[in-house]
Amino acid sequence: MIIVLALLQVGVESTSLTVALYGACAAMPGFFILGGVYEAYILRGQKSYKHFRGDFSQELTSILGSLCGLALILSLVSVIFYLSEIAAFVFGGSVALSLIAYFVFEHHLAKSLGE
Repeated sequence: MIIVLALLQVGVESTSLTVALYGACAAMPGFFILGGVYEAYILRGQKSYKHFRGDFSQELTSILGSLCGLALILSLVSVIFYLSEIAAFVFGGSVALSLIAYFVFEHHLAKSLGE
């Protein structure tokens, strides 16, 4: 939301800022919905835990979170690209390395739990 508010103040005059605006606008509603899904489980307490751990809930939250995260990363990279092309590539590379580290961790955790 901060990206949208900042772009409203300075105006969108380049392609990279337009992409940043679209990415942020795409990510915001999805994150609000994702928060609502988690809030529904929190409000219902322990009786909802089984459903939360089910395939449907896990897939829904994973897909929604991933799509919104990608839209937000696209938005951030676009703003950074507007300021410095080199910094955008550094940030994008850092995101890629972080994702690889996360997936290695997930694989190791699942393996250690026998999943």
